[in-house]
Amino acid sequence: MTPDQAVTEAQNGQLRPLYLVVGSESYLATSVVAALRKAALEGAVPGLNDEQLTAGERSVDDELAAAR
Repeated sequence: MTPDQAVTEAQNGQLRPLYLVVGSESYLATSVVAALRKAALEGAVPGLNDEQLTAGERSVDDELAAAR
């Protein structure tokens, strides 16, 4: 999936259960995360049930547990 596809899906409210955003272009990664966060939190309280995980900071088991 390209960054543009992810942003378009988010804008259309077609969110997937989990996204892995990787790449060397920090602008694109930031744009995708912002679009996903905006779509996922629409009508919600900001900061509640909102977690951004960074690979390498925690174990894989911890990451998967947070995604469940």
